[in-house]
Amino acid sequence: SSTALAEYVARPDCPIETLILQCADVDDGECADFVQNLVTNEKLVELDLSANLLGSASGGGGGGGGGVGADEAADDELLPPPSTTGGGGTTDMVPETGGEALALFIASSSCRLQTLRLGWNTMRGYPARMLMQYISYNRTLTFLDLSNNGLGPIAGEILGDALIANKTLRTLLVNNNQFSASATVSICIGITENFSLRHIEINENPIGMLGGKMIMANAVSWGSRVVVEAKNCNTSMAFDERAGWFDPTNPCQDFHLHLAKPLHRAIAIYLFHLVATHSTFIVQNATIEPTTRSGGGKPERLELIQGIARDREEDFD
Repeated sequence: SSTALAEYVARPDCPIETLILQCADVDDGECADFVQNLVTNEKLVELDLSANLLGSASGGGGGGGGGVGADEAADDELLPPPSTTGGGGTTDMVPETGGEALALFIASSSCRLQTLRLGWNTMRGYPARMLMQYISYNRTLTFLDLSNNGLGPIAGEILGDALIANKTLRTLLVNNNQFSASATVSICIGITENFSLRHIEINENPIGMLGGKMIMANAVSWGSRVVVEAKNCNTSMAFDERAGWFDPTNPCQDFHLHLAKPLHRAIAIYLFHLVATHSTFIVQNATIEPTTRSGGGKPERLELIQGIARDREEDFD
């Protein structure tokens, strides 16, 4: 039956606009095959794959798929962008899991989905990180539900980085995903740079004291344009293993940031944004060390040029 449905939705004349496959026992292999058939579908705008078996084949490490740089990138580093050929969104990677297939599909020009529901699955590890990053390449989704997947802190950090580039999402649900303070910091900074989001739920996550502080502090910047729910979150944890070194209340210090890591990229954006909007803060000295195949390159002084950003004027409704 899954094969017949996949063949049917692959037809360009398929009239289905909303497809609900909740609690259908769709596993990674079936999802990967099914999603690849959506490339030729021209009508489907809403897909619900909630409460299925997506992630059952996912590992916790960096494995899975070989064409997008999985072996070269560390778990908390960004992957290379999708390498597309032709106009149909095909790549040199054959997806092995539902998360990988969905990532490649939403990043392709063939994607017409506006609503995607993936709650109550078990996506994690490499496929989850890939899916989070490829949200940045999507230009159609306005509603995305990723709740109750156990995505983990690193996937949350990557999601925050993806929000900076995404220009269409208006509602994002990431409840109960083991998002720690590091993920919350990255997501909050992503929200600051994203002018399309209107509602985000991060309920029931262990965001810690740092995550709670970031949500409250950043609400001053974006509270009038986006509603952020953080109900039933654990904010009692004073130290976060991945972001414990960052204190937003004490920005006047030396920072050594690895810009291939989403959390570090987010903090760099936060610091520059803080300097640009504060009357007394300045960047005293900045150097950049280009990465080469043999390791780090020679540090170069980064000359900062003062200017006026027009993105808020262009992106605000």
